[in-house]
Amino acid sequence: MVLSVIRAPFDRMEVLERLRPALAARGSLILPRTCEPKLPRVRWRKLELATRGRYDFAEIGSVAELHRFAEVLTGQPLKPVWTRLYRFRHRGYALFFDDAQSRVATGVELTLDLSRAIAGPSAVYQSGPSERIEVPQLPGVVAIVLRTPGMFRYDRYLPAAVGRATVVRLRAAYAYGR
Repeated sequence: MVLSVIRAPFDRMEVLERLRPALAARGSLILPRTCEPKLPRVRWRKLELATRGRYDFAEIGSVAELHRFAEVLTGQPLKPVWTRLYRFRHRGYALFFDDAQSRVATGVELTLDLSRAIAGPSAVYQSGPSERIEVPQLPGVVAIVLRTPGMFRYDRYLPAAVGRATVVRLRAAYAYGR
C-alpha cells in the first residue's frame, strides 16, 4: 500500500536525526502537525468484546514511509510487525487487554491521528501509576513511543458528546533488529 502522509519538514532525514536525542531521553515524542490526515481505502472489520474494546479496524501492509520515519528517528534498524487503522465512534474504546494481544513488548510504536476533527479523548500509554504518556486526539499529530515490557496502551471511551464524529488512528509497530 502506498500511503504518503508525513508532512515537511518531518519527511527530511536531517530533521528527524535532530529529534533523536529528545526521543532517546524521554522515550516518546508527540509531534503536532506532522502528518496529513488522509485515509486510505480499506475494508473495516468490527471488534466488540467487552474485555478488549469496541472499534472498527483494518489491517494494512507495512508502509515504507513510516518504516523509514521510525528507523531514522530511532537510529536503529527496525522490523515491521503490524500496521493497523483503528476507527472509534461513540461508545468506542480499547483496553489494556486489547493491547496485550498484539503489542510489541520491546520496540517502537507510531500513532498517527488521521481524524478529520478533534472529537475524542487521548490515547494513553502507561507503565506505572504515575508513568504515562498521553497522545492527544488531534488531527495531524504523530506520536512515537519506545515500548517496554511493562508498558501498555489504551484508548479512552468516546462519550455521547462526540455525536457522529469518528476518531481514526493509524498505528504501526516495529521490533528492534531486522
